[in-house]
Amino acid sequence: MNENELWQRVSQEETPELCQEYMDTFPAGPHFKDAENKLKIIRGCNSIQLMFLKKYVQQGLISLGALQRAGLTEPKLTMLQEQLGIVESKYWDAVSALGTREACIEYLKYFPSGVHAPQVRSILDRIDDEPWYNACQIDTIEAYKEYMHQYPGRHNAEAEARIKSLHLIGLKDEAENVWQSIKDSKVADDFVAYKRNYPGFHDEEADQKIAWINGRQDIYRLIDEMKADPNALSVFEIQDYLQSHTLTTDDLEEVFGSQKTQAILNYQSPSILPAGGAPPELSGGSTEVYFWGTPSSGKTCALGGIISNAGRKGILEKLQCTGYDYMTRLSNIFDSKGYCTFPDSTSIGNIQEMMMRLIDKKQKTHSVTLVDLAGELFRCVYAQSNGLFLDDERTATLNTMLHYLTDKRNKKMHFFVVEYGAQDKKWEGLTMANYLAHMVSFLEQEQIIKKSTVGVYVLVTKCDKIPCSREERPEKAFRFVEEELGEFWGPLQRICARNGVADLKVLSYSVGDVFAQKLCKFDPSDTEKVLEKIFVHTKAEGGTWGWLKE
Repeated sequence: MNENELWQRVSQEETPELCQEYMDTFPAGPHFKDAENKLKIIRGCNSIQLMFLKKYVQQGLISLGALQRAGLTEPKLTMLQEQLGIVESKYWDAVSALGTREACIEYLKYFPSGVHAPQVRSILDRIDDEPWYNACQIDTIEAYKEYMHQYPGRHNAEAEARIKSLHLIGLKDEAENVWQSIKDSKVADDFVAYKRNYPGFHDEEADQKIAWINGRQDIYRLIDEMKADPNALSVFEIQDYLQSHTLTTDDLEEVFGSQKTQAILNYQSPSILPAGGAPPELSGGSTEVYFWGTPSSGKTCALGGIISNAGRKGILEKLQCTGYDYMTRLSNIFDSKGYCTFPDSTSIGNIQEMMMRLIDKKQKTHSVTLVDLAGELFRCVYAQSNGLFLDDERTATLNTMLHYLTDKRNKKMHFFVVEYGAQDKKWEGLTMANYLAHMVSFLEQEQIIKKSTVGVYVLVTKCDKIPCSREERPEKAFRFVEEELGEFWGPLQRICARNGVADLKVLSYSVGDVFAQKLCKFDPSDTEKVLEKIFVHTKAEGGTWGWLKE
């Protein structure tokens, strides 16, 4: 036994023998003086003045229990207890009121010979026998085994006798119950174990199950893969497996349930969203809300969800603009009452102007222009900054973006849409993190984020992939941006601070329950966070800016 272990025993048991053993074994030990003092107090407790005993107890040099065991006289013990505020009636009241094992033990710790000690021991015995009573009430083999595991030595003989009796009586019923519980299993080992544990019961059926399962191992691996990750296979791959009879409808229902299975069976490729037709310049008189995102970031889906939710709530008035058709078709792919299909990626030059009025809780209207910026712009900016070739289409797209951003007529907001966990995803050899870091450098160089910018947000999409509760997503999303996208987040913070942009936030976002990569049960909850930011930072007609009213 090492020094620390022996000292722990001394501290817990506080006997003169252990104190002496520690002093003999570890004469240079760190607790030698403590052991020596404890030994002196134990041996001389009746000769030590009461005021010093009280001090020793309060300082933790000795416990009241150790003094009792050392033979402290009853009058002196009673006086010490009173001075320490340990009154028998108080502990008896606790036993009477609570009736718990802890209350009984606490009473007996201080008053082993107290007036109520016999009653307390009787209560404690009843409490200790309650688990046995409960096991008898349940009256199963498992209950008795659990009792013996939890309380070894108490009622063991009775428990073992009852287990044997139940086993003999219920073996047939047990075998049948187990068979019913595993008969639909797709794990061969379940039936191998059944034959071993219950020979003579369902042997032939178990053999048939084992042979059938062994012939479907590859299929079960697919099923397990989809159970672990509903997006492990795309809807196209699943439909191919169905067509080749590798998977069945029953297999899909086991993984997804009946409604999602029907959505997969009925899936059709989404209609192509109209290409961009952005005007030379944006209309004045409304706040411009820009949505940035690398290819496949989920930006288009996020925008569609926001517009769809605003329309569903009756707070959206679409205005005629070049992106009216795009805005309408985009919002129609989302339906809070059913399943929706994700659109394909937008075209290279797809900058969409979507003008609208949003109506707040006070029925005031806010004029807003949502601008869906092409993901290709990240490649354009990188190419131009590094002297790489840009064709006419990409050059025109980049110039259009710069013209919008440098127009000083309107207030501006920016949402940078990033996909959770995709920091290393590559396009043309560069990662999402590379493109974002380069873009923020470009925006600083072009002085895009200025005092006219009223809000900048990093919208972390696909947060349903984070293995945590919904309540934990905002913190996890922030940590993802801070730790994985530092080359983008750090400069963005500094730019906003220099230009007086106070509202820089990371927002977690999910369009809902995504499965088979292209399908989703729409959940509008996270769109509310984006709409709230837009309301706060846009001017209500006939009113003031939202942020001035807060």
